[in-house]
Amino acid sequence: MCRLSWLFVWLCVVLMVSKAQQPDAVLQWLEQCQMVIDDENFDGTELVERYEQLSDNPINLNDTSHIDQLLQLPFIVDFQCQSIKAYIEQHGQLLSVDELAVIAGFNRQLVALLRPVVTVRPIEEVKPWNLKDLLKHGHSRLVVGGGGTIELCRGYREGVYEGSPYRLYMRYSFACGQRLQFQLSADKDAGEALFGGNAPQGFDHYGFHLQLRDIGVLKQVILGRYHLQFGQGLTLWSGFAPFNISSTDACRYARGIAPAAAFTEYGYMQGGAAVVQISPHVELSAFYSNVLRDATIDSMGVHSISNSGYHRTPSEIAKVNRLREELFGIHLQYGRKHSVLGVTMTHTSFSDSLLPKQYIYNSHAWKGNRQFHLGVDGRARLGVFTFYGEVAACGTPDSVSLADRLSAIAGINCDIGTSRHLGLYARQYGLDYYNEHCAPQGRGSDGQAESGIYIAYHTQLPWFTAHVESDIFHFPLLRYGIYAPSQAAYARVWLERQMSRRSQLLLQYNYREGGDNVVVAGEQAYQVEQCVRRQLVADLRCDLSPWQLHSRLACSWRSGQISAMQRGFLMFQDVQYSTGRWSVIARCLMYNVDGFDARLYAVESDMAGEFASFSYNGRGSRFYIVLHCNVVSHLNLAFKYGISVVADNNTIGSGYETINEPHKQTVKLQLRYQF
Repeated sequence: MCRLSWLFVWLCVVLMVSKAQQPDAVLQWLEQCQMVIDDENFDGTELVERYEQLSDNPINLNDTSHIDQLLQLPFIVDFQCQSIKAYIEQHGQLLSVDELAVIAGFNRQLVALLRPVVTVRPIEEVKPWNLKDLLKHGHSRLVVGGGGTIELCRGYREGVYEGSPYRLYMRYSFACGQRLQFQLSADKDAGEALFGGNAPQGFDHYGFHLQLRDIGVLKQVILGRYHLQFGQGLTLWSGFAPFNISSTDACRYARGIAPAAAFTEYGYMQGGAAVVQISPHVELSAFYSNVLRDATIDSMGVHSISNSGYHRTPSEIAKVNRLREELFGIHLQYGRKHSVLGVTMTHTSFSDSLLPKQYIYNSHAWKGNRQFHLGVDGRARLGVFTFYGEVAACGTPDSVSLADRLSAIAGINCDIGTSRHLGLYARQYGLDYYNEHCAPQGRGSDGQAESGIYIAYHTQLPWFTAHVESDIFHFPLLRYGIYAPSQAAYARVWLERQMSRRSQLLLQYNYREGGDNVVVAGEQAYQVEQCVRRQLVADLRCDLSPWQLHSRLACSWRSGQISAMQRGFLMFQDVQYSTGRWSVIARCLMYNVDGFDARLYAVESDMAGEFASFSYNGRGSRFYIVLHCNVVSHLNLAFKYGISVVADNNTIGSGYETINEPHKQTVKLQLRYQF
């Protein structure tokens, strides 16, 4: 797009944006996560929905007996919870959420993250559990919405996609504080059938859960779809696996049993789970799940489990609900004031044997239909030090040596005063540790065949806040895209300066070095070359209330021993403004990226409870605008329009998603009613 066109678009944005919303702090945090993980498939929808639910039922900071509920937010660590408790013991109950800013471990950005989901009020007396009262004092929320792409892609033009080119969804929820929660949802993705074809029952996907808390010794009960999260994620962890990108504390603070997000179509448990308080210090979690998974199956067995959630094409529909998975187990936890010790045991069985197709990189892939896992996890705080870790073992009918079936992680955090923090953890994951439901810290994320050591330091200096981290790791087996044992390293430097009360500058440098496959001209076999990927990001945020401005410049470089250098450049400008019942946010973005290996990411504002992230490579531009309107009390209408334009191709997209135009337009509409 020529310069005059860009200038015209920019002037239109400035003129159009007369009413906009405050920047969403949790989306900013998720964007940092994606930069660290460097995965274009990163999905933060579950955290966005959890954040929205907590905003309806905020946590009372003055109730220190339940302050650990903050740990279900991945950007909060144990040190900060202990700081709140110590502050209240010394100064009395908080009078305002803003008072967090003077407590050790909190800054303006963290207070902004917490503001929508916490409150301060006198501690209320816990009343006996009474269903009639809970139903009387609870509130409901109904969310309906849809959207789609204006241009038709190849899947619709050729009649391959079974349904219409629109996504439609509905979510109803009822809650009374944290004690009673119910949710029912239904949705279909674009291209999926509605009341016909593969979905004669209506929508392609339905979900529900019912959660009850504090019924005598029954601490928590969930029926329906839920997640299980224990220890450090080695033995059992489903759902969002957090990466603490603004703190040195890499310890996982598990949620135990928790409801699954409304539109999660894979990876969840389905059945029932309960937590029983056996004694003041001992609790037992028991769970049972029986769920159908999408899978590719033939007479030989299960070749792969599908996690796309799409049921549009004949090949995708052929995978629907082909594999039954049954999982049950217990988690026993003993906890004192500053320490926790847990034991987890699970048994998983499949209706057919898993028999992955043979490739050069998956010679150690698990084969069979039964798994047993046993894990021990612990966490203890001694003065300024916090120690944590987990060790897990798997057992299968064709088990190999015990050493290869063990995986372990151990770490330590040190709080050096109130403004300096040091963290370190080491991991050693076994060559034959197989677990379909684990998500430990690490670069492989499957708890198998990986070793490494991570160290981070965070400090508050007079002029800026600094965060430095490094991760050195080794993969002893071949992996997808790396057909040789490999070593790699990752480093990040994060500098933040509060330039004034109204402006903030953030600089971030990411460095990643590791092996990658490359095809040499004239040769048919892959070679593994050592590659370096660097990324530099500068963010400037200005609060000119009621205006909010966000500017970004990002550059990337990717070089290899054999392959050519790739460079990337991205810049965008966000303008936001809000007043009265209306709010609007708009973005203009340009990018010029040589190839996928130099890709750059950007997270967008979206509908409530949804997460939108894009990875950019090639050359082009993007513009979007989001409008919110409180039509009447408790009724909110949201609309989003976005257009992506490519300058180096006559088409956009790939495969069945190919559009025979150099542009792609999307529209979304959402209606939320609370009563």
